[in-house]
Amino acid sequence: MPKRINLTLLVLLFTTPAWGAPNIIEKLSVWVESGQPERAYELGLEYRHQYEGTPRFDFYYGVAAVDTGHYTEGTMALERVLLRQPDLDRARLELARAYYLMGEDRRAEEEFETLDDKDTPPEVAEAVDGYLAAIRSRDHKRHTDFTGHIELAGGHDSNVNSATADDSVTIMDGLLALQLDDESKAIDDNFGQVRAGLGLTVPTTPYRGFFLQVDGSRTMHAEATPYDTALGAAQLGAQWWVGPVDIRLGASGRRFYLDSEPYQDAYGVFFDGKVRVGETWQVSWTARGDRLAYPEQEVRNSILWNAGLGLSKVWNLPWQVRTALNGFYGSEIPDEDTEAASAIAERDMVGGRFGLSVAPSGPFLFTATGTVRRSEYAGEQALFGEAREETLYQAEAGLDWTPAAGLRVGPRASYAVNDANLDLYAYERTRYWLRVRYDLD
Repeated sequence: MPKRINLTLLVLLFTTPAWGAPNIIEKLSVWVESGQPERAYELGLEYRHQYEGTPRFDFYYGVAAVDTGHYTEGTMALERVLLRQPDLDRARLELARAYYLMGEDRRAEEEFETLDDKDTPPEVAEAVDGYLAAIRSRDHKRHTDFTGHIELAGGHDSNVNSATADDSVTIMDGLLALQLDDESKAIDDNFGQVRAGLGLTVPTTPYRGFFLQVDGSRTMHAEATPYDTALGAAQLGAQWWVGPVDIRLGASGRRFYLDSEPYQDAYGVFFDGKVRVGETWQVSWTARGDRLAYPEQEVRNSILWNAGLGLSKVWNLPWQVRTALNGFYGSEIPDEDTEAASAIAERDMVGGRFGLSVAPSGPFLFTATGTVRRSEYAGEQALFGEAREETLYQAEAGLDWTPAAGLRVGPRASYAVNDANLDLYAYERTRYWLRVRYDLD
């Protein structure tokens, strides 16, 4: 999201015309420049018929209308200003911003390029360049867009099999202790990983199109080769763009391999989307249903439903800072109506995720995420005499260096704790690795 230039700064950067300023218009300008657009808009709305056509009133009323989401009113007011004073760059910048927020990219681009051709102050030129870059990044709405990536990584995993570190666990309501062999306890090992993906978006009109995404990964261990994994996934669907709203409806499928053998198949449908709210906020949502099938463990076959809601914000700070908060709920329903299936494949899940990215000056990007997921299973496990309950806490952080366009290099680390009422499922896991990633846009 381009950086919003402060309106008070604009007053100093651009020459201010000799407008008349009755008390109402003066109050309107003060509220706009002090960051109170709601009050300014209400005042302007009250006196619009009296002062409409006065350039100073139209300018501040237009800015207040845009900042409060009344884009049509705002653009009309700012257009009136430019009809009378076509060289007023302050009004042109605000009009271009309004077009951008409305999703009118071509009109916004024309106005921004008009400003870009002028000898504007550095702060204004930076804001204009940011908006032009954002418009071009949304250009997939009009042209076929092809993306791809490949990633290589290597590091260490303290718990390859996500198992307990205990030598024994209690069973039968604590009456007996079950000794665990080495394969049932946490295994630490070094690993290497390769990931790759290809994406294609094909618009059929400026407002809708189709998308295809194919991804694959392979993880190999130095010694714990029975825990080598591979994943192949694909999704296909339709996409709609309506102003600030981006919606997708599609189908997906994936196969997960363990020790070179098919372990889990998943295929289903999904509906997700996002909507920009102003210049710095974004709301997202997702809903999906998947059929899970286990070739070697049919008792685990099930239907998994998930729904989530997210909110993200880009902060107007010296460094580029973005935060995101997501909440989700899921329910898994087994195919078999048996106690064994209920104990391992019937559960409710609820959780949340927080994300942070910070881009200081220079080619560096810091990212961090934290996730909490609570799972409660319906059926009792015969060996333990009670149903499984657990809360998984996960955190991950990384630093990326971009030495060239599309290329990212940097270290990453993650830590997970699974707090379970049954000792067999309680574990800790630490991973750290170095990755090299190239993105093709």
